[in-house]
Amino acid sequence: MVIQKLNSDNYDIMMGLCLTIPLFFDALNSLVTTTLYDATEEASVPLFVCAGMCFVSVVVGLLLIFKVRRLDRENLKTGKIVAHQ
Repeated sequence: MVIQKLNSDNYDIMMGLCLTIPLFFDALNSLVTTTLYDATEEASVPLFVCAGMCFVSVVVGLLLIFKVRRLDRENLKTGKIVAHQ
């Protein structure tokens, strides 16, 4: 949804999202896994939650990167001059 709203006009915001979303999930992961470990006193539950959050972080980052690359290719084909180049 965020990618569709930003589209090609806000390249800098999309690149910022590519950089900050994995960091956000990393910070959230640190908070959630320690809370889960304290609540369950087992290492398996936080391990699976941690692995899931890391997977989501990588997938979201890759989606944003592929979207930006596609927009770059479209701009090259149409001959648009983009400020980030």
